[in-house]
Amino acid sequence: LANGLEGYVATNLNMVDLQKQSESAADPKVKARFKELYMEYMTEGFGSDLDALRKEEKIDDEGLEMLVYALETGVQSFTDADQKMIVGD
Repeated sequence: LANGLEGYVATNLNMVDLQKQSESAADPKVKARFKELYMEYMTEGFGSDLDALRKEEKIDDEGLEMLVYALETGVQSFTDADQKMIVGD
């Protein structure tokens, strides 16, 4: 290879590093807007389930924080490109 990558083998760690670099370069405004849209969608789509949990389980503040955190982790399943496409930016 003329580009100096002869014998180079990419490992999973290399791929993780590349992903982290691209994530750190992602537009924070797009990420914030996507998170907002995602949480709106989740709360609208699962509103009755969330309401039932709130009423039946008597969730305290800590439990509510855990539930919100659990919902927010779903944002991570979308790539930066997906988020940008969905946000339309």
